[in-house]
Amino acid sequence: MNISVEVLNFQSFDDFDCWKKTEESKTNSNFVLKCAPQVRQKVKVWYFYCSRSGIYRGQGSSLRQLKSQGSRKIGSQCTAHMKAIMDRESGNIHVTYCSTHTGHSIQLSHLQLSDNLRQNVAAKLQQGVDMGRILDDIRDNCLSKSLSRDHLISKKDIHNIKYQYNIGGIMKHKNDQISVAAIVNELEKEEDNPILLFKKQGEQDSLNRLLERDFALGIQTIFQVQMMKKFNKDIICVDDTHGTNSYDFYLTTLLVMDEFGEGIPVGWLISNRQDEVVLQTFFERIKENVKIAQPKWFMSDDAEQYFNAWKNVFNTENTKKILCAWHVDRSWRRNLKNVSDTSMQTEVYHQLCMLLQEREESQFRVLLQSFLTYIEEKCVSFYTYFNKHYCNRLEQWATCYRIGTTVNTNMFFGIVT
Repeated sequence: MNISVEVLNFQSFDDFDCWKKTEESKTNSNFVLKCAPQVRQKVKVWYFYCSRSGIYRGQGSSLRQLKSQGSRKIGSQCTAHMKAIMDRESGNIHVTYCSTHTGHSIQLSHLQLSDNLRQNVAAKLQQGVDMGRILDDIRDNCLSKSLSRDHLISKKDIHNIKYQYNIGGIMKHKNDQISVAAIVNELEKEEDNPILLFKKQGEQDSLNRLLERDFALGIQTIFQVQMMKKFNKDIICVDDTHGTNSYDFYLTTLLVMDEFGEGIPVGWLISNRQDEVVLQTFFERIKENVKIAQPKWFMSDDAEQYFNAWKNVFNTENTKKILCAWHVDRSWRRNLKNVSDTSMQTEVYHQLCMLLQEREESQFRVLLQSFLTYIEEKCVSFYTYFNKHYCNRLEQWATCYRIGTTVNTNMFFGIVT
């Protein structure tokens, strides 16, 4: 392989930086600093490396799933680099530039948006230009030019730029807790205050329920109050999301189902823990808004704290708890991994799916007895697990006990006919 190295000279750092951006655009590459410039007696030295160099290391206790195109890092060192040495007296820049890339192909999806585009987009956002119009203008521009990373800009990129330049006052302070407190303070002053509950970390709870280290933010808008009052008689669903941010907080979503079988979020809780105490505090604030909620069905995953907290706040005399089929299926598949024989895993899972989807109660009973006999003989460990956790509450997960209702069998909503 031939390694191309050239030496260039510039009269100032600005001249070098202008050339660098042009070269990156021309070669579809990015060169980044891995450390601060080294200041010596007579010179100042910058080391720029190909942005694809290095090893991907996830951050945080709950690691994010990689993007569809994979990590930008190639797991090794690309040979392309720039070394810029500035004479501190004259300001002249001497650059050694290796332009040969190794270990990766040129992929636009792994490049950064140019600073020029970021600034232009930020300016348009500040002027109130619609995101769709910004995207259209940029993509129309690619018809007359060769394709670059800038032409692949997405709405997610624009949202990141909006956050980076703090357009619209999204970020009130560099400290996230102070920023959130400022936003909550603004919302609480509005006539239609959507804040149900706000407990900052490091402060005492007025009710002495939450710990000093706890964080809790409950939200319910006027529209959500109206929807919950209107549609709380059929089904209430509680869903949670976890590990989507660096703080490892939980997002709990309360949903109802409208007349078309579509799920409507009617409340949110962001918290650092998700036990019965926190959920009950949230539900109590919900009750202050809606007064009464007596659904026929309460759907959640297998954790007991959701329904226990609900029972502590609302009347559940005529409410039946059911399990979300998506979570049931996930739990089954996880436990089937303990079965060493893969063909046995496949057969057991096939029979489980038949049980879950069977619509006739009499046929379900026949299938269940046959299934139990089969796994007791062939797969004792799974038999023990299934018998302990599911045989004593068939009504909570089997579809045949939901026929004639508007209860769906997945994690969202639909209609079972």
